[in-house]
Amino acid sequence: MSRIRYTVNWFRCASQATRDAIVIACISVPLFVAAIELDLFDKLSVYTRRYEHFELDEFLLVLLVAGFLAIIYAWRRLRELKAEIRQRRAAEAMAVKLTLHDALTGLPNRHKFERLVTDEIISRDRQNFAVMLLRVDNFRQVIDRFGHALGDSLLVAVTTRLSELYSTEVVFARIGPNEFAIKLGPIEDDEVVSEFSRRLITTLADPFVVLGCEISITVTIGISRYPQDGTTAVQLLRRADIAKRHLATRGQSKYGLFEKGMELTLSRMDSIERRLSAAVEADEIIPYFQPIVDLQTGRTVAFESLARWYDLQLGWVGPDQFIPIAEECGQIVKLGDKLLRKACLAALEWPTSIGLSLNISAVQLRDPTLGLNVLSALGEIGLSPWRLELELTETALVSDVPVARETLEILTQTGVSIALDDFGTGHSSLRHICDFSIHKLKIDQSFVRTMCKRHESEQVVGAVIGLARGLGIVTTAEGIETKAQRNFLRDLGCQYGQGFLFGRPMPAQAVLGYLADEAKANADARSIPA
Repeated sequence: MSRIRYTVNWFRCASQATRDAIVIACISVPLFVAAIELDLFDKLSVYTRRYEHFELDEFLLVLLVAGFLAIIYAWRRLRELKAEIRQRRAAEAMAVKLTLHDALTGLPNRHKFERLVTDEIISRDRQNFAVMLLRVDNFRQVIDRFGHALGDSLLVAVTTRLSELYSTEVVFARIGPNEFAIKLGPIEDDEVVSEFSRRLITTLADPFVVLGCEISITVTIGISRYPQDGTTAVQLLRRADIAKRHLATRGQSKYGLFEKGMELTLSRMDSIERRLSAAVEADEIIPYFQPIVDLQTGRTVAFESLARWYDLQLGWVGPDQFIPIAEECGQIVKLGDKLLRKACLAALEWPTSIGLSLNISAVQLRDPTLGLNVLSALGEIGLSPWRLELELTETALVSDVPVARETLEILTQTGVSIALDDFGTGHSSLRHICDFSIHKLKIDQSFVRTMCKRHESEQVVGAVIGLARGLGIVTTAEGIETKAQRNFLRDLGCQYGQGFLFGRPMPAQAVLGYLADEAKANADARSIPA
């Protein structure tokens, strides 16, 4: 009984062609044997001679021809079936390939990459290798400006350029819309990974010419290593992603290795992101004001508005933490508009000779409506445009030059001043000063803090002040903390200064008290006989 059951199961599992052949054999073989045993062919011949007037021979001839035609038809049908089988197998192979490869670039996808990393773990036998995640930072802006077709072509161009680094030790995969995964190994030490990361950044640094457009990209690379950072493909990818996200606030075109403690930092960043939207709506993020002083007279001439956020669960959250997150999650435009209006309302209570300085991020500057929004806020609140100064970084200017130029022209024509912040630390170029209406250069605090100790920093500060003087542009030095720094900058010809020496950022309600104390101190100084 079990043998019969086994035979039935085998017949069900056999292919259609095999089953058809078995059925034909089971029918034709008994018929052929019966025909031989009963002399059916001889009897048929005698029968046809006996009934010739019925023209049975012609009928049998027709049957014979029909049989040959049936054989020809079956042969042709068999060839068609084979062709269909080949096409089906090709389609199945393509489907399998698509499940393991990216359709656009042809690179392995996430599933395939995880399998490759798992195979590497098994075959390497604890030999070190690295998993890297490479993100194209400004891909979303490229899509928004040029469209998805150019974005797809850009990804293909990036893949082509990455192919220059292909080797038996390197595997590339596309695992996200603007993310590539890389397996590098075996590696001897972290310097090998760092060197390869620098090669990646250098390879992708030159502009891409795609569909007639010149596109520049920056990348962020997070790195994890086997076995110290993880022993499975999922762990290695997760920790490479943590290292990549940890670099979100550290500028562009950078790389970093996973380190212990990053997961806690990332957990805090996730908490900030979850609570940021509610904080913006509830006006929990408010402007603080730091004085900007005339280095010759010591009088306050303006205040810079700095965003501050205190959360009941997170405590004080620094702007270096929540501003990049606000840019990524699309909250920066709304947040910037609210901070502008709050700062302008506070400035209405100050003497009209005191100006207001406000930072504008790269994302805000890419908004074509920024200029009109700023002027609208000034008009509604009643603050003169001549009292407002917007601070922009060099990186913000080059992110979208046409939009930036149009926005700045609208603002400067109405009297708003433009300052170039952190001068010397970004994409420094005299072209930015010539192409845009820049009224002030702000010397980065990294040079100010070291200029009394390093000759190179002193030369840089002196060169910037000399350049500004030659162009008719005023200068402000940031990060002044000592009288020696103030005196040195004043002697070099720097007009304005900002830093803890003059005052820390303060809430709006403390500004009037600060100005009153300053006025009293100046009056007392004048009353003292020389």
